[in-house]
Amino acid sequence: TIWMLFTEFTTPLIDLRWWLDKADMKASSLYFYNGMAIFLGWVFARLCIFPPFFYTLWQHRAEFEIVTPVGKVLMCVIPVLLVTLNVIWFAKIVKGVLKLLFPGRSRSPSPRSPAKAQPSSKSE
Repeated sequence: TIWMLFTEFTTPLIDLRWWLDKADMKASSLYFYNGMAIFLGWVFARLCIFPPFFYTLWQHRAEFEIVTPVGKVLMCVIPVLLVTLNVIWFAKIVKGVLKLLFPGRSRSPSPRSPAKAQPSSKSE
């Protein structure tokens, strides 16, 4: 449990990001460095922590016989859900970091997007 609480290291950074956004400080260097800190904090506190956790869980799998069904769910299913959510959120964080690092880039239109209709120059 304490191991998983380490993932909350990023929560104050995310909270600060929200306040900076509401204070209209997106152009500030604090906003930039906070974004980089969220990215790095997420990598180490939210992603790198799970492989050792699952390894430790695997090492102690013989002890699962004495664990209640609810305990097994808490130890196995919940961490998998947390990893899934953290990976989804991390994808969004990477997208934000790319916006911060390359602010002038805009997404090119999708090749499958419909062409805009051009007004006809012929009059009928």
